[in-house]
Amino acid sequence: MDMKKLYVVDNDGIRKLTLTEGLKLFGYPDDYKFEINLENRFDLLGNTVAVPVIKAVSERVLELWNKNKIEYYEINSTRSLQQVVLEDKILEVKGQIKFYLENVSIIVKQRDVVGNIMQEWLEGWFKQNNIKYKLNLNSQMPPDFYLDQNDYTNDLLEVKAFNYDATPGFDIADFNAYQSEIIDKLYMLHTKYLIFGYQMQEDGFVVIKKLWLQNLWEICRRMGNWPLNLQIKDKVVHKIRPCTWYSKGKSVRYKPFEKLEDFISAMEQTVYQNPKTREKSGEWLNQFTKSYEKQYSIKLKIPRWNDIEELYVSKKN
Repeated sequence: MDMKKLYVVDNDGIRKLTLTEGLKLFGYPDDYKFEINLENRFDLLGNTVAVPVIKAVSERVLELWNKNKIEYYEINSTRSLQQVVLEDKILEVKGQIKFYLENVSIIVKQRDVVGNIMQEWLEGWFKQNNIKYKLNLNSQMPPDFYLDQNDYTNDLLEVKAFNYDATPGFDIADFNAYQSEIIDKLYMLHTKYLIFGYQMQEDGFVVIKKLWLQNLWEICRRMGNWPLNLQIKDKVVHKIRPCTWYSKGKSVRYKPFEKLEDFISAMEQTVYQNPKTREKSGEWLNQFTKSYEKQYSIKLKIPRWNDIEELYVSKKN
């Protein structure tokens, strides 16, 4: 800025800005003195910034920020996430799934679409509540969300939903891929499962009836001659399926696993029984335990399946 060309209105005319006025305009103290000639003083003044203006703008921005302060939550524990969701009074709240195409809008009344929608809804809920997260780009393997922005092996969240009037019908993972993935990606075993139990009414309204936050092994069980509850088609093992972990009635034949070690025992035995993975069974457990000890400095003691299988059969009264 060429300060020598600045003019101000003075009474009925105009005049050049004085050096003293320029100094005050740019925030210099009254006793400030230049040790250079007048022309260079104006040049130097033109190369400075208007400190009072910057100060006033900054104070105003800070005032507005504090007035409309945005808080970003970092969920340090997935257990606290369940508490945050429940505090939002999600239970018993009604909602609908709407689909709009061209000029036609409908309310979706098919229950099988709710599960995928709940994951997308939770992402929207994260954004609305300013909760930091990152999506997992591999939708075939857990987790759905990373809640720790600095560590993608900690605070992992998988979202599931099922019709509360029936038994859980969602898939946990593809067994053949999962038994291989967890050798190197052990953190998948410690993913928390946020599970929505919903009801869909005849008018299409969806109501969340129950909410759980479970460990993987707490929603798994054995079945018949298999150590895991599996989806088997044409004698081929496909998906790991959940149990009714919340049911304590007499009709429950098999109990959920109580700890990680017992779940791993069931995994090892299933690797052996499954024709597609049997050739890996001799080294599978050894590879897993070495990898786990290297990652967590914990040497797991995995029981033999034959020694614990009867523990997970409910006693008949």
